[in-house]
Amino acid sequence: MLALATSGQTCSVAVVEGETPLAQREFAHEMRLLERLLPTIHEALSAAGVSLDDVTLIAADTGPGSFTGMRIGVMTAKALAWARGIPLVGVTSLEAVASAAQVSPVVALIRARPGTAYWQGFDQDGVAVSEPGVAPFEQLVERVASLTSWDPMVLAYTSDLGSMPTFEALSRGPHRVEMLEVSPDAQTIARVARAKEGRGLLTRALDLAPLYVTEPIIGPPPTRG
Repeated sequence: MLALATSGQTCSVAVVEGETPLAQREFAHEMRLLERLLPTIHEALSAAGVSLDDVTLIAADTGPGSFTGMRIGVMTAKALAWARGIPLVGVTSLEAVASAAQVSPVVALIRARPGTAYWQGFDQDGVAVSEPGVAPFEQLVERVASLTSWDPMVLAYTSDLGSMPTFEALSRGPHRVEMLEVSPDAQTIARVARAKEGRGLLTRALDLAPLYVTEPIIGPPPTRG
């Protein structure tokens, strides 16, 4: 399997056989994802001692997260899958965060706009209990509590979330909260994809799309006057 994680600040590419990772490469986006992704894919394949002809499944990170990262990652996965006739599985970044947490139930958090986070709850079986959403930090606990009675409420988040509220700030009120920092990567994407493949959740290349929980901001920055 070839797995791509592109929606965070760091891009990673993994080559996995069954449950065994054969190679992984990663790099910081730094506005160079389009330039570096394909060479990194070929580097990872070479390090694993395989070629694209040996790949039997592609796992793509569909976000939410970096709009540019999602689009480039999904576009690349679709192109490779279409050209080579390789089955494709889409994995959301929220599913990857939940898997990386290795606890359940859990609420997965991903950085959105300043002061807000994408979120989604997953039960003890790893099944989503809500659609992906976006909320201000101070409303996260109440949003989740309106859907579940989890005690404690475990919030799994990535380091790029930025100014994540402290445990004490989120714990004000009747809900017991535990915070867990995780680092999902392409191997995490591969693990989730393998489970989805086992449930028959393959995606046609033409149907794979980035997960936009909020609309992308397109156009020049506002002028200061």
